[in-house]
Amino acid sequence: KMVGVPDGPWFYQQIDLGYNYRITEFQSAIALGQLDKIDDLIFWRKKSGKLITEILKTSNLFKIQQTPEYIEHSYWCVGARFKDGLKGWYKFRDMLFEECGERLFGAWKVPYNEPVIKTGNYKRYLPAEFKDTLTSIGSCPNAEMIQNEMMVFKTKYRNEESLNNFLNGLIQTIKKY
Repeated sequence: KMVGVPDGPWFYQQIDLGYNYRITEFQSAIALGQLDKIDDLIFWRKKSGKLITEILKTSNLFKIQQTPEYIEHSYWCVGARFKDGLKGWYKFRDMLFEECGERLFGAWKVPYNEPVIKTGNYKRYLPAEFKDTLTSIGSCPNAEMIQNEMMVFKTKYRNEESLNNFLNGLIQTIKKY
């Protein structure tokens, strides 16, 4: 179920769990086509992620998540903590958009603040497994603190031109901020 009450950056909130793993024939054909170019897709994600991370490291505005050397990062996105408060978060986001037309995203709520967890509806599917689940504010104070500081940068660039547009915009935004 979805409710259309805007809350933060999302316009819909999940209030109940549901499982629907069916996909159409059309979606299957697209997925098969994507598999043919999976190596190229992964290449661009990794290239984008590494370059974005290096730029963020040049600024004292960000705290970058550490990846152990024995792990190969897939760079689905690049997450970084923004150190200048929520007001600064919005300012930086808007400046970045002005520089290059690209958006970044936030991670606004820990899962137990979502309606599906608050209502406890998820417990009816596996009650024994979920009986001791932490669901109250303060259960994970570090996650709650970090949530409002997160900036999430996309890495789905597929060519040098679009990637360079974003990287140059990011560099200029950091300089001007």
